[in-house]
Amino acid sequence: NTQFLGSDILPYMLSSDCADYKDAWKKFRARFIAEEPQLGAVSAGTLHRFMTDEDIVDEDDRMWRYHTKTNPGLKTTIFDITLHFTKSLLGEFTSGEDRAFKLRYLQYEWVRLTMEQLRREMWFSSGLIYWMLNDCWPAASGWALIDYYTKPKDVYYAFKRCSAPVVISLDCTNDTFTLTASNDGETTDALFTVQAVSKNGVRPILTCREEIPAASAKTVVSFDAHLREGEILVAEMHGPAGADRTFYRFGNLPLVPAEAELTVNRELRTVTVRAEGYIHAAELEGNAVFADNCFSLMPGEIRTVDYTPLEDGEGEITLTAYTLSEMQ
Repeated sequence: NTQFLGSDILPYMLSSDCADYKDAWKKFRARFIAEEPQLGAVSAGTLHRFMTDEDIVDEDDRMWRYHTKTNPGLKTTIFDITLHFTKSLLGEFTSGEDRAFKLRYLQYEWVRLTMEQLRREMWFSSGLIYWMLNDCWPAASGWALIDYYTKPKDVYYAFKRCSAPVVISLDCTNDTFTLTASNDGETTDALFTVQAVSKNGVRPILTCREEIPAASAKTVVSFDAHLREGEILVAEMHGPAGADRTFYRFGNLPLVPAEAELTVNRELRTVTVRAEGYIHAAELEGNAVFADNCFSLMPGEIRTVDYTPLEDGEGEITLTAYTLSEMQ
């Protein structure tokens, strides 16, 4: 994908309103993608290891730029490209903290989208290498999935989820939706559901049980959903190979802060998140590695996640929750 970076991907990030980003990214697929770029910020805890609170929210971005390597051959710096793309995709920044979260979530969505697409296209596409695994210096934003201090960034959890033996994805072409199950494991079966979610609740669309052959990307079902204003589609899979969830929203992905409740059990080393409404991204922060992060919650759902403290102790664990603008 490197050949597309300067001629297609970066210009798109600088000029588009991102309403067609899911379709735009389809043209970057290849038989084997030897270098897939993806950009995003490190966790709040990692930022505080080399930046002050003032640095993080400072509107002149001086320390952000210093800690984000760029290519001197580019007319626009990597950080400016990332900023512009983030605002176009996820919405204008309302504060320094809002900007930092969206810079993190940009990378999560990038990897989610590209991996779902790639796995839908078995065997047209048969491999992908992300640039890159880990940072070699204290970077505030950049290409890596793991930061300089070996702490997973938000994007790591998108990669983890999409690397499961069986993963599902939703796509839409000419107003027809397709639910695909991509299976890198043994033949299995699963229960699939699709629901329309809005601020008013959940509306069932379909339920089916299907067998998913080994080493396949199977179209589980194609359907017309006729979404109402303010609705998104959420698909789920439950079966012997595990559970998965994905979504489809027309247009870009405007995110706004939301309310959710966090409970920490330090004895069991678990965190539990509860929310009344739909949460698109529940981001856990602490000096720990979480079993999952940046996950969604359906209205009324309760989710418990294990965590492992890092060597110098877990410290405080906090929650940042975001939903889609139409869910307010």
